[in-house]
Amino acid sequence: MKHKQGETPAAPSKELSTDDLFQSFANRTRRSLLTRLVSEGRIRIDEIASEADDPGTKRLELRHNHLPKLESRGIIRWEDSDRVVPGEQFDRVAAVVELLHGHSEELDLEWR
Repeated sequence: MKHKQGETPAAPSKELSTDDLFQSFANRTRRSLLTRLVSEGRIRIDEIASEADDPGTKRLELRHNHLPKLESRGIIRWEDSDRVVPGEQFDRVAAVVELLHGHSEELDLEWR
């Protein structure tokens, strides 16, 4: 991958462990974000935050908790301060999202 002059290349992410994969789904906000990312390909943080009762608090939670966790595992990447796109490890997560979301009723899962 080529990088623009002055840009620091991203460190290669390690292989996503099974524990890290499932910890990514341990929170409703992350499940919702990952499900939307599978269907939309890129999302804006403000769009997710605006769906909450308190968008300001949700935006802070996303920026300081959920997104850093997903980014450190290589699942997502911030394109700019407001846009999230799939990361290097996203394909493994997307397969689980599609499987579990597709069977959420028969498994009685509260997916989103």
